[in-house]
Amino acid sequence: MVVDIGALPNNSTKSVPANIPSASEYWISDAWCKSRTTGQVSPMPYIDASTWSNAIGITISASKNIVVTTKADWSAYSGKAIIAYKL
Repeated sequence: MVVDIGALPNNSTKSVPANIPSASEYWISDAWCKSRTTGQVSPMPYIDASTWSNAIGITISASKNIVVTTKADWSAYSGKAIIAYKL
């Protein structure tokens, strides 16, 4: 399933419900973000080779939320994640 994360955070953390059903296993299959102004697409997680302070991390929390953490202002980007699960 695809989860729309919406605007990424500005040097902070954002949590979005993933609505994963009662699954025995679940994982992030793919995740990316796209600039709403330039159209640039970047993968998540993302680490800038020139500086770690521009990184994006993405996880699924124990409460089944998608958690995105940024170390810079990524609010001009919108994110999506594909969640796979095994019932």
